[in-house]
Amino acid sequence: MANFHTNVVAIVAQQRDMLNVLQTMGHNLRSRVAATELNVPVGAFDDVDELFCAMRRDIEDWYWLTFVPYDGPVDDEEAAWRSDTRPLSESGDARLWKRGSLYALLMEYATAWTDNGEDVRDFMRLLPDGRYAFAHFDADEYDNYDCVWLSAARTTGDGARQVATCLDSASKDELCEQFIRLTRTWEPSEEDDLADVAYNVALCGWMWYGSIGSAGYIPDETGVQAEAEALFGRTSLDKHFERVVEPSPEPEEPLSLPTPEEEVLDQIRGCLATMHAYPLYLAIDNDHLADEGRPLEGLVAGMGAVLKTGSRYYGYGKLSIEAFTADGTLLGEVTSEFDSMLGWWDIRSFIGAFASLGPLLRVTVEGVMPKSHWIGKTSAAGPNLVLRVELGPAKLSAVTEGLSDYFWKARPGAAGSVEGRDQAAFGIAAPQSDVVTRPGADARERSGVGVNAARGEAGVGSWRDRNELIRRSVRSATLGELIALWRIAGLPATVGAGSDEAHLLPSGVDRIDTEKKKERRATMLSHVGRPWYEQVGQTGRTVCEESYFHGRDATIVAVSEQGGLVLVQGERRPWAQLRRETLLYGLWAAGVVTDADLAPSDEWRCRYGIEVESKTHAVTLPKLHVYDSSLRYVDTDFELWRCPN
Repeated sequence: MANFHTNVVAIVAQQRDMLNVLQTMGHNLRSRVAATELNVPVGAFDDVDELFCAMRRDIEDWYWLTFVPYDGPVDDEEAAWRSDTRPLSESGDARLWKRGSLYALLMEYATAWTDNGEDVRDFMRLLPDGRYAFAHFDADEYDNYDCVWLSAARTTGDGARQVATCLDSASKDELCEQFIRLTRTWEPSEEDDLADVAYNVALCGWMWYGSIGSAGYIPDETGVQAEAEALFGRTSLDKHFERVVEPSPEPEEPLSLPTPEEEVLDQIRGCLATMHAYPLYLAIDNDHLADEGRPLEGLVAGMGAVLKTGSRYYGYGKLSIEAFTADGTLLGEVTSEFDSMLGWWDIRSFIGAFASLGPLLRVTVEGVMPKSHWIGKTSAAGPNLVLRVELGPAKLSAVTEGLSDYFWKARPGAAGSVEGRDQAAFGIAAPQSDVVTRPGADARERSGVGVNAARGEAGVGSWRDRNELIRRSVRSATLGELIALWRIAGLPATVGAGSDEAHLLPSGVDRIDTEKKKERRATMLSHVGRPWYEQVGQTGRTVCEESYFHGRDATIVAVSEQGGLVLVQGERRPWAQLRRETLLYGLWAAGVVTDADLAPSDEWRCRYGIEVESKTHAVTLPKLHVYDSSLRYVDTDFELWRCPN
């Protein structure tokens, strides 16, 4: 990494000569117009203040090229960039002061490896006849900025434009002492030696005084640095000079606020641009579960769910998102979103709008952690319920209609009364009904078991016994134990979507193989953009190169157009590692695992003779098979969360 050189350049001259300085800088930058794009007619100005205000931003942006002319090809941008000086600052700082007819230009910037003092001295020789004075301070990072190299020079008025230069160095403490004396005694005059004025201007502008106390590079053994820092900020060039600043702009016409229709259209466009974010993984944490988490006791990963827009108002364009079971039982308020790079994160602003699409979505329980199975401190609980959200095959017109309804509803004053907003979705439970059950489920009463289990009253004598029972429950079973149970129950080793046993597959999984411990899961990718004439049935190999799906392992299943935009949806079906949650759903759907078995219980082991494996673990939320739909396929399982054992 290049070391920093901190440069401060001060140029002092009378009014006519300062105009020559600025015009020469402008000619240097215009000679590199291929790089700088400077379009200021510097020769047309006869006022120093006006020319500086017109050029200040260009001087700051191209500070390392300001001192050096260029005589190469006009249209060669790469050559126009070249300079012996390597810039480090994104931009420099240029300020101009005046006192009567005396002007002082101060520039501050950083360069790499070495200072640009040679460029400054060459620049002095470019100036027409006149009286000028320069001062240049340079400090090297490798010297801890303690040794500051100084140069001061003045030009003569004869035709030879000879330059008298003196070089010296000083420590930071020495500069601090000079600065303290200067602030107490200096009263500049137009009759002063210009070289002395330039040196004093550079000393006042030496940027490191502003960070003496915080930088900590040089020990302040004498206290002189602290004294200088106390003076810096209260004493500056503004005390002796008037700063040249740009005139205030003319008052503009007040901005016209966009109409509600325009705002809604902009928000819809923003959502459509992020359609590639599907599939989404959303979660409800421990504090936002409905009815103290009781509805989770009967859930199994793979069950369907529903997302709806809630009544809680979170600012412009954002309403709460509520999750329900398929039969309408409130589960809670969605609070976080999973990001493959960042892990669990706050919900992005457009997620609420996507959740409002209702019937167009395919929402599945991806993982569930009932409170009855939690081992550890409640305050340390991670997401208790994870939902996978995909956009099913849909028409673009239906998507935009759903988004429009949401954003009109989410506008300030349109989200219901204050009283309605204060009634949080997770604070007022919806009318309770039995959670969804499979056809032919056993008649055992589930809710009573869930209530007691959620309160830790599982009918055991101690927490140690309870935790041991949780580890023996079917939710905590290993993949090997569930495969063994699958075989004992006589279920087929391979189940496909078209087979008689297709009801054993959770939503989104179209094939499992218990022998190979693999499952094939459909993932729907969506993208809204310009039409590239994609057609249903095409794949990533057959679409044109401009298509979003070019090179992706997906088959296009839906294409719809509206207003010059096209919604293209493609489905991919990769094989992945078989998950415990997939088998548990199938065993539950087949009636092998009963509703009562979902509570902390080891009755299922006694019933089928399943011994505890040597390596057992408490129930965890699943690992997700996450596919980065915008960039690439991520061939890694992202473990959402694991409870402490």
